[in-house]
Order: sequence, then structure tokens, then C-alpha cells
Amino acid sequence: MDADRRRWPFRYMFFLSLGLLVAVWFGSMRVGVADTTWSDVWRALFSDQQSKQLDLIRELRLPRETAAAFVGAGLAVAGAIMQGVTRNPLADPGLLGLTAGANAALAMTMAFFPSAHYLLITVACLLGAAAGAGAVFGIGAARTGGFSPLRIVLAGS
Repeated sequence: MDADRRRWPFRYMFFLSLGLLVAVWFGSMRVGVADTTWSDVWRALFSDQQSKQLDLIRELRLPRETAAAFVGAGLAVAGAIMQGVTRNPLADPGLLGLTAGANAALAMTMAFFPSAHYLLITVACLLGAAAGAGAVFGIGAARTGGFSPLRIVLAGS
């Protein structure tokens, strides 16, 4: 019976998901510790009036919710790419050596530069993750026959 069930076309699923995203985004603008109404949210987004509630929505909730939507989209794309590269539906950053490389760089940075600024720590972790991924991809492609997702997963484990 499941084989007879027709799947919804992609455009319907896309617009349904987009509508759900917009509804949740607007809902998150409304919900919080401070008491706001739907009209406050509407006025904060589409007017230039000034009040404590409207400033709260514009200055705190709007950037936070917008950033959360973009970060979530970025993580979804990164996860899909990682699943595609490794051909593994349970892929995680540990499979490609990203976590180990970033942790090693963090440990070395904190050992040699204990009073390092957050920006230096972030850059060091980024470079460490890149070095870890480079090492895993190098080991995975070192053998004749080239690049194999299975060898990459084994090298990263």
C-alpha cells in the first residue's frame, strides 16, 4: 500500500516548508520574556514608530531570529555535503577529522598562548580543522585507485 501512495511534488513540499519557516520565524518574534503582541511584531517590522517593545523586537529578536535561520540553513547544507561526500547518512564532522584537528589546534593554542584573543583561537581552530580534513583526505586518496569514500571514513575514524 505504501508503494501506491503518491509523493507530493517538490514544489508543494518546498512552498509548505517555506511557509512553515516564515510562520515559525514570525512566531519566534512574538514569544519571549517580554510581553509583546502580534501588532507589536507587525509594527516593528513594517513601520518606523518608536517604543520600548518595538525596539526590543528590532534590536534583539529580529537579528537573533534571522541569524538562527541562516545558521540553520548553513548547517543543513554542510551536513548534506558531508553525507554526499562520504555516502553515509550518519556523517558527522568526526568522520573527516574536522573535530580532531580543531581540538588539537585549540589545545596547542591554549598551551603556547594562554592569553590568546577569541579571534586567534577561532582562526587556529579553523586552520586545525582544515589541516585535519586535509590529512584525512590525503590518507584516503594516497593509495593507487584514488579517492574512495570508504577509505576517507576509515582514515577519519
